[in-house]
Formats: sequence, structure tokens, C-alpha cells
Amino acid sequence: MDATVKSLHIYPVKGFKGIELESATLTDKGFAYDRHWMLINPKNQFVTQRQLPRFALVKVELSEHDLIMSMDGEQCVVALNTDVDHDKTKEIFNAIIWNDTCEVIAESEEVSEWLTKKLQAPWPLRLVRMRDGFNREVDQSNKLGEGASVTTVFADGFPFLIANQASLNALNEFTNRQFRMDRFRPNIVIETSQPFIEHRAKKLIIGDTEFSLDFPCERCVVTTIDQDTAEKDTQQEPLKSLIKLNPMPNKTNAAAFGQNASLLKGKGKTLTKAARCELE
Repeated sequence: MDATVKSLHIYPVKGFKGIELESATLTDKGFAYDRHWMLINPKNQFVTQRQLPRFALVKVELSEHDLIMSMDGEQCVVALNTDVDHDKTKEIFNAIIWNDTCEVIAESEEVSEWLTKKLQAPWPLRLVRMRDGFNREVDQSNKLGEGASVTTVFADGFPFLIANQASLNALNEFTNRQFRMDRFRPNIVIETSQPFIEHRAKKLIIGDTEFSLDFPCERCVVTTIDQDTAEKDTQQEPLKSLIKLNPMPNKTNAAAFGQNASLLKGKGKTLTKAARCELE
């Protein structure tokens, strides 16, 4: 089926606002700088909008040399420098995301203190990034075939999440509301003539790049959080309706939206908005 790339997105800090891009560089772990940082609690466990909805209020920019986070008219800056020699001066320790233990390096105490204060966290937060050279293998790699190995940074599951504008249109029609795509935090938004066709396709081909469409993405309470106000929907929408409209395969009490994907072909290439693509 023919389709079009509608938009491209990265989320440099897991759980914070995303950045819409005109073009994005492909790596086998996802788009460059996608989910490059995450926040952890004092037990070194990852924290997202699930625990602190105010994450949705932090704006993020990338300059040539810096990560810039802003909230309430204030800014906090983190250098993008991740070279090995620089990391040798930093403590490497373990942090937990879902069932995975990752080797990470913390950003400065000043940065973590700023985020703890702005997010009104009940306990100290630390901003961390993955230790250079550490590989986090996707939990479900063993389901992709013998010898398959897919790695990602701090994404929940797979290196890429691909969503379909037609599916969001169908959800909005079903609920008679106008939910935005930012509640679903995709990397690639495509536009097709059929809603939820992405769940029935095996591949997404964009020019000379190919993605394997591996598993439907099971959605959570984050979809009920208004990304402008950080307020949760009192009726648990659109999650409640999505469970009825598009349940997870073999799990009718859970909702699916978008497809978890991995890169088959095109490492190092650049994707652009409005490119023609095809679902197979």
C-alpha cells in the first residue's frame, strides 16, 4: 500500500516533549539522539510521565553542541559531548529500565537539581545517558528469528515507533474528540488511506531504507495525559475507547496504537518528511 511520511520526531529526554524534524538520521538503535537521556529515581529506576505527568511540560531543543531544556521561562543546558575520554572521568553505574539493567553516566548535580525542582518531584531525580559502547538488547529479540539482535537506547521497547495518521483520525471519529498524535510519541508518522493497516504489514519501505514492522505497541496511561497541561483525562480517554476500537492481539483488555519497528536497511541514511513510502 502506498503511503506518505507525514512527520518525523525524536524525544531526546525520555518522557519530555519531542522535537519534530525535517529530516532524521537513521541508526540501528533509532533516530540519532532519540531517548538519549532518561531520568531515574533514588533507586536508579527510570521515571516517565507515568509517575510524573509534568514531564510533558519540559520543552527540549538540540543545538550543535548542547541539549537545551526549558520550563516556566527558565533553561537548563547539557553538553552533547559524549566522547570516551570525557566519560573516563565520570562514574559508571547501573540503572534499570523495565527489565533491563543498563550502564549509565549521570549529568551534573546542578542539572539534576534543576529538574527535580521544576518537575516538583517527591524525591531527587538524576539525568543519565547510556555509557558509550553499552548495548541494550530489545526484550523481544528472541521472537524475531534465530540469531536476531535488535538494540535500542532508552525507548520502552523497539528503536522505532511508527504510527498512522489514518488510525488517529479513526480514533478521533470514534471518540468524537480531537486527540493529537503527540500523546502517542511516535518517531515516524505515515499517512495511508486505511486506519490500522500498519498492524497488518510486515515492512515499511521509504526510498532505499526498510523497516521491519515487528509488534503492535501496547499503550498505557501516558495517552490520557494532555501534553500541553500535563493533566490526565478524567474519563481515561482516549485509552478507554482505543481498547474497544483496536485491542492488542490476544489481549482484549489492552489497546494497540502504532507499530514497534527495527531497521532492516539504511543505517546512516537520512529520512525526510513528505517522502513516498510503501507498506508491504
